[in-house]
Amino acid sequence: MALTKKSYNKMFKNYPDVVSAKDVAEMVGIGLKKAYRLLRTGEIRAFRCGNTFKAAKIEVIEYIYVRQCAQQKGDDPDKK
Repeated sequence: MALTKKSYNKMFKNYPDVVSAKDVAEMVGIGLKKAYRLLRTGEIRAFRCGNTFKAAKIEVIEYIYVRQCAQQKGDDPDKK
């Protein structure tokens, strides 16, 4: 499944191009602690802005695509 400009514009269209950890948690469907862990470890590329993490929306979408491809191959990234 390839990420196209059309799919990017459709996915999470109500979110800004740069999102907070809370937004990441909502977008991925995980808790806030796990969202912070993904951002802190670089699984979702992010940057710090003061005391908060910010991530480009495209990074969250790419994380979802990578995760989905891994699950389709039978390689569950949560089990590592």
